[in-house]
Order: sequence, then structure tokens, then C-alpha cells
Amino acid sequence: QDLVSQGAKGWDLMEAMTTLTLNHKESVSQHRCQNCWLDPTKCICSRLSDLLVDSTVAATSMDRKFNVKLLVLMHSKEYFCAGNSAKLLRMVLPNNLLEYYIFGKTGDVHRLAQQMSINCPNTMILWPGKDAVTVTQFLEQSTSCCEGIHQSMDEINQRRLIRAVVLDGTYTQARNMYNSLRKRLHGRPLPIAVQLRPTVSSVFHRAQKSYGHAHLQQSTEVAPLAHRISTAEACGLLLTELGAPPKIQETIIEAVIVNNEALGYAGVKKNDKV
Repeated sequence: QDLVSQGAKGWDLMEAMTTLTLNHKESVSQHRCQNCWLDPTKCICSRLSDLLVDSTVAATSMDRKFNVKLLVLMHSKEYFCAGNSAKLLRMVLPNNLLEYYIFGKTGDVHRLAQQMSINCPNTMILWPGKDAVTVTQFLEQSTSCCEGIHQSMDEINQRRLIRAVVLDGTYTQARNMYNSLRKRLHGRPLPIAVQLRPTVSSVFHRAQKSYGHAHLQQSTEVAPLAHRISTAEACGLLLTELGAPPKIQETIIEAVIVNNEALGYAGVKKNDKV
């Protein structure tokens, strides 16, 4: 009521209320590890520190030599959630590869929008929409936009930075964030939508409860739910498709399994075929 009386409305009101909620989450979670968001008795930080990927390997793809930046937009309900997978990325990947934003936190979507507008041809958003393209198609389109600006393909690849917007949340939360981004850009188009096509099933603990069941009920009008892997797994697959060594994806999957075990979800198998 105070916010309304102060004139806050619409998006501004939503951000103000969400920011208050996030601050409350932080205050009531002081007993948790502030890095992995787990109870100190279950902290996985030391285990994941052994998995940390070298910055020179992660930041630059092995084959194509262009830099990659993951712009992770986390839903506010995922913040400080022990079962969240996106938190694991900052624990096993170098900081210069990642930027985090929280949906609803005052100013975060605006900052993300600024990042998305820096170089549109080299920016993608992971989203399984009907017009989504593959990573290969995105790179082809991106390269064609850059041709004529640089002398050679080597120069194009060495100088460009691929920005990938990653929506972190449940499918419904991600869809809401996607639609909200479209509105917040005020008529400017979203980055090119890219859809990943995993060939193995998710090891994420939530997949055991919902993804498989949802796959059986999928509609032909919606992207296959078998493609719904966790945020962390999706980032690992994306980096691999962009030419990074498979070790990076393997490390991220191992981190997801470590988090599963800390939460009491044992026996999740790696690399089961979909």
C-alpha cells in the first residue's frame, strides 16, 4: 500500500515489490551458504571448486575462436533456491563468462536490455519458439551480417562476442519472462531465438518428477518437452555447440549431479537416451 500511495504502478510496482521480496529472502537465508545456497552441513562449494574450468578454455571456443558471454535472467522464485541449477554455473565457470540478472529486481531487466542491444546480430536468446533456429543457423546468419565489415572469417570470429540470453526458471516462468522482455523492449525485436536439441535426457533432479511425465502429454503445438533440460545443462550444451571442449559440458553435468546428491536425490543416471 505504501508503494501504491507513493505512485508506483505497473512494471515499477512489480519491480519494487519483487525487490522487497528478494531482500527478505536474503535476510531469512543468512544461515545458508551464501554461495551454493545450501545448508552449511550440505555445502558443495569445496566439491565444486575441484571442477572449476580454466578461464582460457571456457571464455574462448576451441574451434571458432570467438568469445561467449552467458546472460542469465533468473526468475525471482529461483533466487536462493537450493535446487536451482543456474547457480552452479558461477561455481564451475569463470566469472568473465557470465552475467546474472534477476527478473523483477529493480533495474536488472533494463540492464539486460542494454546488453541485448549492443550487437543484435551476435545476440541470441535460448527459447524453443516456433521460429527458433539451431545454433548452426544462428552462426550462419550472424556471420552473413558481419561479412563486409571485416576482411576475413578469422577476423570476424576473433573479434565478435556471442551473447546468449538464458531464461532460468520453470517453463511457465521462462515463458512469462520471454513475453515480458518483448513488452519491455518497447517495439524493438528480441534477439534471435535459438533452440537446443539435446540427444540425452536431463540429470536434473526436477526432471525425474516432471519433465518425463510432461513429455508424454506434450502437444504438437508446443516445442517437445523432452528438450527441456535444466538451465545449467542447456548452457553446457550451448557452449559445446559453439565449439567449446566437451569437458565443459561434462563438468556442468557433474555439478548438477553433485547438487542433486546434496539435496538427497541419488541415483540419477548420466546420459540416458531420450
